[in-house]
Amino acid sequence: MDGLSHSRNILLLGSNDRAGLAICRALGQAGHRVSILRLAAQRTPADHSRFCLESLHIGAPDSSVSEYLARLTDLLRSRTYDYLVPVDNLAYELIYSDYLAISSLTRVIGPDPASYMVAHNKFDALAVAESIGLARPVTQLVKRGEAPSAPLLPCFVRPVVSCAILDDEWQRFTVRKVDTIENLDAKLRDDLPRVDVMLQVPVSGASLGLNCCSIDGDVLGASVTLRLHESSRGGGSSYRKIGNMSPHLLAIIEAMARQLSWTGFMTINCKEECGRLYFMTLTGRPCGAIALSLFAGVDFPNLILNGLEGKRRVGISLPTKIAYMRDLRRDVAWLASKATKGDGPSVIAPWIASFGRVLIGWERFDIEQAADPLPAIRQFDRGARALREKIEWRLSLTFRHATTAMPATGLLIKSSSLLIVCQGNINRSVVAEHLFRARGFTQVRSAGLLAMSGRRPSIHAERFLAERMGVDISAFRSKSVSRALAEIGNVDLVLCFEQGQAAELARRFPNLSGKIFVLSSFAHGGERQSDISDPHGASPETYLACFRRIDKLVGQVAKDEALRDRPAGALATGDSRGILTEGQCETKSDGGNSGCGN
Repeated sequence: MDGLSHSRNILLLGSNDRAGLAICRALGQAGHRVSILRLAAQRTPADHSRFCLESLHIGAPDSSVSEYLARLTDLLRSRTYDYLVPVDNLAYELIYSDYLAISSLTRVIGPDPASYMVAHNKFDALAVAESIGLARPVTQLVKRGEAPSAPLLPCFVRPVVSCAILDDEWQRFTVRKVDTIENLDAKLRDDLPRVDVMLQVPVSGASLGLNCCSIDGDVLGASVTLRLHESSRGGGSSYRKIGNMSPHLLAIIEAMARQLSWTGFMTINCKEECGRLYFMTLTGRPCGAIALSLFAGVDFPNLILNGLEGKRRVGISLPTKIAYMRDLRRDVAWLASKATKGDGPSVIAPWIASFGRVLIGWERFDIEQAADPLPAIRQFDRGARALREKIEWRLSLTFRHATTAMPATGLLIKSSSLLIVCQGNINRSVVAEHLFRARGFTQVRSAGLLAMSGRRPSIHAERFLAERMGVDISAFRSKSVSRALAEIGNVDLVLCFEQGQAAELARRFPNLSGKIFVLSSFAHGGERQSDISDPHGASPETYLACFRRIDKLVGQVAKDEALRDRPAGALATGDSRGILTEGQCETKSDGGNSGCGN
């Protein structure tokens, strides 16, 4: 146990396939009692590790973060945990939204709140990186509710936070590479109603992560990871190796930790181009590099724990051997994507040959480990469960259709409380909601399965409803199902667009059992019909075909085909063009038509 006289009770808040599993294994192997409080009902591979003493679930912070925090503090009062380790972005947001209360009940392995706020905001972290000598990509900050002054294309659209609690609901934000004005507008519609956004010109070159663990800015261990198999659109790497720790790189790590007086785990994500090191993002939480660093001889979790217990080592712990690590399932997907793009002949042979490193002890897998085999077996649970739920839903639908004498449409009258659900509540459900309203339904709302309230509808949805009915929905904002149900209360009927969505709704909200139907089947008296696929990211023609089909089905449900089309090209009085102005739509790297105009 590296000098500890007794084991500790440690609670991991959140878990994931890589970082959470690596921390659980490292601390468990050192003799500590590790429990995991997962933030979703489904277990991750870490929850199945033999080093996980107990996997707990007290609900998900979907609809009310304040209620979840009350349950969390009750748990911490009723059980004794020596340390609380946040694992993912949501876990950090939860802890730091009520840091004083939580830190009074257990010791949090993480930075002080002021340091966390700087690292959490990507634009603020960019300023710190510049102050220690890292180059910054060409960056434009777009403030919430505004439009970019001169769009950069192509660019990465980076919301300034990865996760936030807004109006008592947690929201997550993703980075996306965009190449066209239309795609930029679509992404800004998602993010700008909620947070500030950075537009960054892509930087080529090798990706590397500068990883460390520290206490009050004093670095205890450090490593450099090179990302070998990385998607061209960004994101994590499925295959990584330990790189050279030069004095210059170590100085950068120490400077960043010292500048933030950092306690906990940290990764400085960089790109090396033409001899310059560009700062990309700062990850102030455990990441996949922990497992690789452990394999290379740097035990980040136990270095921090021992340091907090007064057992600090002399000097900085650095890698002692060559090491590679692979997320096998994701790496197979990476290979498949390369083959699909026609790169198969150039990558398949090297990919197969790379497994020779396993035989000579240079490589290990993230999840598949002989000493802890169950996570590897159970990593496919999520997909198997989704398939099972879909089958169960279809069987229950068949049973309902066979045993009911009343057509499904008989369940609905125009004063019924109706909730329409799609994935993100920016396309299908918002269009269906307004089509139902236009036909006299007075108690109809829409929502999305994603926990992403506050997004603006797609420009295609805005244009369709403007031209179809003269309705301006530019002020509409998406809402999660959890939030919608909390506001509505009793619901008579829930309509969705896909069998999979119906199955997920039935699992997440068992109180809605018997009220959930797929729109296409519902419109045909309960008979099985094809799903209405999400048009998100597809061609304008695909959006239009989707919305027209929804329009027809809503007419069948309402038994009212008399809704008149407006004259072609007629628009609502509101601005349905998008976030970017017409002049900005003309700004495009190739000088071509952006398609932003009406």
